[in-house]
Amino acid sequence: MKKLIYIFSILFTFNFIAQNKNKTVYNLKEITGIITLEDSPLSGVNILIKNSNRGTNTSRKGFYKIKARAGEIIQFSHLNMKPIEMLVEDVTTILNLEMIPAENILNEIIITSKLDNKKGIGIKTPRKFSSARMNIDTRRAGFAAAFIKGDDLNKSASSIAQALRGKVSNYKLITDLNGLEYVRLRETSFIGTVSYALWDVDGTLYTQVPNIDLNDVKDIAVIKGLAGTVKYGSQAVGGVIVVTTKSNYFASATAKNIKSKDNKYTNKNYYNNDAVAINDLKIGEPNYYKLFEAAGTPSAAYEKYKNIYPECKAKSNFHFNTANYFINTFKSKEYGLKILLDLETYANNNPEVLKAIAYKYQELKLHKEAVGIYKKLMVIRPKHAQSFRDLANAFTHANEYKNAWKIYLYYLRKGFEIKENGIGEIFNTEMQAIYVQRKQKDNIKEKLAFKNNDSLIKNDIRLVFEWNTSEAEFIFEFVNPNKQSFKVNHTLSENSQQILDEKLMGYNSKEFLIEEVGNGDWLINLTYLGNKKYIPTFLKATTYYNWGKSNQREEIKVYELTLKNVKAKLLSLNAGMLYN
Repeated sequence: MKKLIYIFSILFTFNFIAQNKNKTVYNLKEITGIITLEDSPLSGVNILIKNSNRGTNTSRKGFYKIKARAGEIIQFSHLNMKPIEMLVEDVTTILNLEMIPAENILNEIIITSKLDNKKGIGIKTPRKFSSARMNIDTRRAGFAAAFIKGDDLNKSASSIAQALRGKVSNYKLITDLNGLEYVRLRETSFIGTVSYALWDVDGTLYTQVPNIDLNDVKDIAVIKGLAGTVKYGSQAVGGVIVVTTKSNYFASATAKNIKSKDNKYTNKNYYNNDAVAINDLKIGEPNYYKLFEAAGTPSAAYEKYKNIYPECKAKSNFHFNTANYFINTFKSKEYGLKILLDLETYANNNPEVLKAIAYKYQELKLHKEAVGIYKKLMVIRPKHAQSFRDLANAFTHANEYKNAWKIYLYYLRKGFEIKENGIGEIFNTEMQAIYVQRKQKDNIKEKLAFKNNDSLIKNDIRLVFEWNTSEAEFIFEFVNPNKQSFKVNHTLSENSQQILDEKLMGYNSKEFLIEEVGNGDWLINLTYLGNKKYIPTFLKATTYYNWGKSNQREEIKVYELTLKNVKAKLLSLNAGMLYN
């Protein structure tokens, strides 16, 4: 993440948000759901409100109900199942969960006899670890280190970084869109910086995950503390992963072009051509479409809509279905807008529904209407980072750059931090863009210093994905022109800490940058896994072409996600689209 130094020289007042300053005390509310295992109801699941005496169990049909407050954590546990913790939010009323069997993997242990002086049972740790650059006496070293034998690695993994997953505590693997992998071992104390682990393979240093034959790995030491990495200097502030090989030989072929399909050291995962175009996914049409079709005209169909409104308004997605019909079939944005306004009234401050309406307004280029919705969301959720970002972004789309800038500054002035997470990256990118591009035009007087101000914000394509409910789970798949596939999991089973961070900070978004598109097509696919409720998830995809350049433009698409476990093709991108 780009280093951000925030300097204020003037004070200003921004009176839009003057509400909800006191800590909110939430009342108990009932939360219900069904717990399943492999799509079958699971009985006997223990459900407990953390740090309380409120608890229950699931019935034979997997059903439960429990009372909790927003901000509390519900714990779900069952014998031989991975425990689950869910943070209750202001909108939480239904939580349907799929439990996952626990993987009982035993570490290698030593069982000694009574005659052995080393009595007892313990995890086997080497007495000494030697590499080309260091020798570690594990009993006398003044720092903590994890040791993994090469024979204990998952040999079917696509890289050594993948093979280490589950072997090291607080281990985070990051893959960029070109397939380059980086490992984060610990959080750093420097605001605005991300420090990845340094790799030492037989004395040769690498800042990215090295390409190495897993069968050739002898031993690995993972060193997180600064005391253990001092020999490597400042480049090892993120820790060091030391690898010794059996052959003491590291192939020079890793210097090949990472984009070359023939390079045997690159990502081995290739796209299987198994995605279905999202517009081809059909789930059937609601019966009221026949009424609108028979009406023949937008005005006559609108009368039909008003007639059935009292009985249909509570049906899942009635408003959005109807608005889409008028907009797409009748080509009537006017009547579609009327229906969305009805939904605004019916939503009654439900932030997830309001956010979906705002997405639709932005897709229709009704940016002033979107600003109005995001102002409401600021009042409803004044502590959510996403509320600030969304309003600032809406002002930007409406060409109100000064107001956008004030929102960003207000966020910082209130003491919120720009952290090393999804929303922090978005804040940083978008603040920098306004600062660099609009500083002179809009007379921005505040001083912000970024590293390499101009060059860092320029990319061929910037993608921003936003979703209206925090419980949504999905898998993104990015396919480069060489058909290599890179996946980003947003699931409770794979990234529970990430989802918890999103809930605590209040954000549901992620950005991806493609610095150079190159020749051929990039594909972006999505496998939707549900949202623990009985209603759809709305996903907004904003594609910025020529991000940070004079010919920058954007395109917004909104997707209604209903079908689960189907890989859908969201976008296809290529260099020709940069010049349209």
